[in-house]
Amino acid sequence: MDRPICSYCADPAVFVERASELHLCGAHLKESVERRVYEEIQRYTISGTLGVAFSGGKDSTALLAALSKLQKKLNISLIALTIDEGIAGYREETIAHAKQVCMTLSIPHKMISFKELFGRDLDEIMSASATSNACTFCGILRRRALEVLAEREGISIITTGHNQNDIAQTFLMNLFSADLKKMVAGSFGTEGSSRFSMRLKPLFAVSEREVTIYGMLAGLFAELVECPYAHHALRGEVRSMLSDLEYRRPGATSNIALCEREIRTELLRRREATNVSPLIPCTICGWPGSGEVCQVCTILSRKEVK
Repeated sequence: MDRPICSYCADPAVFVERASELHLCGAHLKESVERRVYEEIQRYTISGTLGVAFSGGKDSTALLAALSKLQKKLNISLIALTIDEGIAGYREETIAHAKQVCMTLSIPHKMISFKELFGRDLDEIMSASATSNACTFCGILRRRALEVLAEREGISIITTGHNQNDIAQTFLMNLFSADLKKMVAGSFGTEGSSRFSMRLKPLFAVSEREVTIYGMLAGLFAELVECPYAHHALRGEVRSMLSDLEYRRPGATSNIALCEREIRTELLRRREATNVSPLIPCTICGWPGSGEVCQVCTILSRKEVK
């Protein structure tokens, strides 16, 4: 069987978009990904230095690589921000990869650890916990750590490596839990405090498969171990469900992500038209939040552990 040919040249295709039947060779795939990253960032007015939430995994590596190619065109500088959650047998390898990528791309790299910030790493927190929902705890603590690191480095805009599949999955997870509030969390202008950074997702229009291939073509892809806590997450179930749906109905993932954006935009519009209660300092750590005790301090004091 003949190998598919790129829709734009005579080179062999490395990626096929099943919904549109578009075939892309390596060069045109890289060009396509970088164009969509550029267009996504151009939706906003930005300047100065962008912080890149950089775990060292495939998504954040692909994002950092694309942004490093685009920084002159965007007239920005970059700084990679890495959080060491303290997960034995996992983070050592991914952090080593993150350091190597930053050296290869000549991108400044800053780190902060759960141990430094909270006095305990994730393994220690989970060993003392009666719950197995590490992903919820980690997500809350990692967001705080990222904000603290960004504040320390004078960064007001953070880009994250969430790709199209991630966004569609998160949207469905929020629907399943009837949690519309999470849909606007982190959006520009919604936090009500200068201590919260603007969050951008430049890979919004890029699928997980494209991200993986882009990383391989950039020579920065590495087969890394999976987080040992990942098997507890609802996301795994949603990922499998969405993958099956995409196989049977090509384009479903893209449509769900676009729907998420439309709904989030409308929720933000309605929120801005109403009187939103101002954030108040946490009585324990002083960080802005919606209640007397913030989620981070709730976790660390184990009041929420069930």
